[in-house]
Amino acid sequence: MKIFQVIGFFFFTGVFISCGGTPNLEITAEKVRDDKSLRAFVRAAKEHLETNYEQAVVDFGKEKRWRSKTVYLWSLKKDGSFLFHIEIPILKERKFESSETTDKFLDEGFRYGGGFVEYTVDNPAKEGPDQSRKIAYVIPFEREGEEYLIASGYYPDYEP
Repeated sequence: MKIFQVIGFFFFTGVFISCGGTPNLEITAEKVRDDKSLRAFVRAAKEHLETNYEQAVVDFGKEKRWRSKTVYLWSLKKDGSFLFHIEIPILKERKFESSETTDKFLDEGFRYGGGFVEYTVDNPAKEGPDQSRKIAYVIPFEREGEEYLIASGYYPDYEP
């Protein structure tokens, strides 16, 4: 992709380029279907968080582009507790269920600077408990001098 800068304007074709803290508006929770789209979605969320944390968390809960039936955002602290969880708000400040899964998220996010984690969890779009395979993408972000993780995931074996 070639980008030409002329007097502060960017010219491009077919790709949204995020500049100045504006999140990538092309990717939405409903469009997350694979690792590439998941990565773009979480990176857009991180950018929004780092631009205006309070507004971002409100937007993540209210704006349809940030959540679907099975794709939503959540954030972990270094101790493994949730900073926020858009789908299940009562999890705020609670520890992640599985310490093994929590360790995977914390390692991938803080130790390696971000990446993919595969685990099993109930799919909210299915009836009853089912332990579906889920792939999450996690990356660190900073807020008030502290580092946290922002993440989302999708169910690769589920077609909405």
